[in-house]
Order: sequence, then structure tokens, then C-alpha cells
Amino acid sequence: MLPSKERILEVLENTPEGICDDCLSEQSQVYPRQQVNAICRNLCDTGKIKREKVTCPLCHKLKTSNFLITKETAASFIGVERAVREGAVAYGAAERLDSMRREIIRIFNEVDSVRIPRVGDRETFSERLSRLQNEGKIPSTVSGVIRLLNTFRNLAVYESCVLGSDELAFLEDAWKLVKGWWGKPRIRQE
Repeated sequence: MLPSKERILEVLENTPEGICDDCLSEQSQVYPRQQVNAICRNLCDTGKIKREKVTCPLCHKLKTSNFLITKETAASFIGVERAVREGAVAYGAAERLDSMRREIIRIFNEVDSVRIPRVGDRETFSERLSRLQNEGKIPSTVSGVIRLLNTFRNLAVYESCVLGSDELAFLEDAWKLVKGWWGKPRIRQE
């Protein structure tokens, strides 16, 4: 199972309309709720999420809700210092890995015959990957590479991890493996 912080961030990715701590605890299966509150306050302090008192779309109560900082809103949080510190190549790593993840989700949508669940019943990225692997729709080797790409993507996006040129080259090669598998002719399951 993913660490609590990563499960919370995955739920926040799937709920752009925001979510209160109580509902976030349920959705991420991180208990007690106070742990969710502590993690979210820390994420807010580091500029990864914002917390604002609004009506939660799930429980419909006026509560402090959590919103993931998106690329559009993140621009105001990115300082010149970060760009100088990380360098031009590493600075685009999060965006490149995010792009790979979006493409992987498109692949999931093509191989997955399960209908899109209602809000509150969503699978996390990792849960969906495991299910598709278990159903034989994604080979174990490819699933492992996808999991690796997602882990590095989460490090770059959520932890502001600085990736060097060796790591970036390795991840590009890993991405080629996924694209190579996807580009090969195979029997599509109906």
C-alpha cells in the first residue's frame, strides 16, 4: 500500500473541486482523520496544496477543504531561485513526467473496459494499474516500469525532487519500453 501522503495526493489529484479532511480520510483510507489534517497542513506549508473553508462537494458541509495546486496556480509559487537551483534540464522534469503519466492514463482508458466510477468510488492510479495487471491487460514487466515512472513523477511533482541528466535519460528509456509495448500488435480484449 502507498504511504499516507501519496494516497492523499492521489485523491486530491482526482478531486480538483476540493475535499475536506474527513472525506479525504475516507477516500484515501488514511486514519485517524487527524493524520490527514497534519499531512495536509504540512503540504499547505510547502505550497503543494491550498486549504480554504468551502462547502465540501462530497459531504456538503462547510469545512476547511484541500485543493491540489495545479500547474496554472503553481506559477505564483515557483521562484526564480528554484529555476536557478535545478537548472534548465531538471526544471522541466516534472512537466515531462506528468505528460508521460497522462499518456499512461490514456492507455489505461483504452485497455480498460470498466466504466468510469462515480466521485468517491475512484481507483487510485496504483490500484487501477494493479487491477489491469491482474486482469492480464498490462504485462507485469510493463506494469513495473509504469509504477517506476509514476514514482519518479510523484517525487518530481510533489517532493520537488531534482533529477539529474542520468535519471532523466533512464526515465526516457523506461518510457520507450512502455511505448514499445503499446505500439506492438496484440489481441485486444473486448
